[in-house]
Amino acid sequence: MLVGIYSIITLTRSIRDLLGREERVEKAKEALEQEKKRHEELTLKKDYVATPEFVEKEAREKLLFGKPGESRVLIEEALLAAVSGTSSAEVLEDTRTNWQKWWAKLFGY
Repeated sequence: MLVGIYSIITLTRSIRDLLGREERVEKAKEALEQEKKRHEELTLKKDYVATPEFVEKEAREKLLFGKPGESRVLIEEALLAAVSGTSSAEVLEDTRTNWQKWWAKLFGY
């Protein structure tokens, strides 16, 4: 009788441990799938960053580079908003000093 009770308790513990392991395996599989998706996204991003188009875009937008013969024009956000009508801002005055205006006119900066 005692052996039977001991066997039932041992069997119950084994089943409980087995079910717990199955849950951990399922969680690990889900984590693996998420990491595979993340890996795929990063691989695509890495491939895009290596393209000449990306390098040119970054050079133009962030470093303000241009092709030979091109000139870059910088427009302030406030001025752009005023011109496009998205803001109720008044027409902005040029706040540069006089010498800065002359410098820009003479040397194109």
